[in-house]
Amino acid sequence: MTDLAGEILVWGIILVAFLGLLGLHLADMRRRRARTAEIRATGDFGERAAAVRDIVERAGRLVPAEGARLAEARRRAAQRDPRLNRDPAAIRRARDRAYANQRDVVAVAAAAAARAAALAALVAAPGDPTAPPRPGTVAAVDRGDAALAAADAAAAVVAADRIPAEEFRLLTRAWREVVGPVGARPRPEE
Repeated sequence: MTDLAGEILVWGIILVAFLGLLGLHLADMRRRRARTAEIRATGDFGERAAAVRDIVERAGRLVPAEGARLAEARRRAAQRDPRLNRDPAAIRRARDRAYANQRDVVAVAAAAAARAAALAALVAAPGDPTAPPRPGTVAAVDRGDAALAAADAAAAVVAADRIPAEEFRLLTRAWREVVGPVGARPRPEE
């Protein structure tokens, strides 16, 4: 009889643990639904949805020559040292402020959409990433930098009211030089 009681106790503990995990899962699903509704409620990229959609749409139509020029303009605008594998602190701070340290779901979603569109439009050169690209392709480094320029421009447009004008210009400089205007203006200087 004690074996039966011990087994019932084990199964009871397993059942309680399962129900506890099920409750946590359902609570998490509710939180995710609320988060999704929040993102959708912003109108797919916030107050400047039309300008951001234009950037995303244009990023999806980048040609390889534009992608290479956009990547070079981004490196120039960021004053990136070719010996280093990361951007200078000024552009990293500007990007953090535009994305609100990843808390601004609208800016993050806009940047992700622009980056994905640019990456899809620019076909990476197969093989060695350091080899010169074949005609009609873009080197992997240029492809990534061009996609990051599109993402920075989209995020800066979303956050134009929140970030200083100098940071807005820094994040959108490459896009404005190569592709054209971004459809938004920075906040006025105080």
